Amino acid sequence: MLLKHFFTGKIAHSSYLLAGQNYCAVIDPQRDVDVYITEARTMEVEITHILQTHLHADFISGHMDLAKKTGAKIYVGLYGLLSG
Repeated sequence: MLLKHFFTGKIAHSSYLLAGQNYCAVIDPQRDVDVYITEARTMEVEITHILQTHLHADFISGHMDLAKKTGAKIYVGLYGLLSG
């Protein structure tokens, strides 16, 4: 298993790619989703899951674009939906 960290400095945003042998999940994707697609290709894994751990008011998440480009399923933390 491999965990790759992505960091966007100006907005202090972290996201992650968690990969096994054939598949991977992207956690809290940034708006520019091509970085994950490129990394997954380099690692020879398929993006199958997108985990949105919490919703952000200060930036646009890339979860919808990444799902459209990869066919991955989106999973959203229930706490983020209930806490308003």
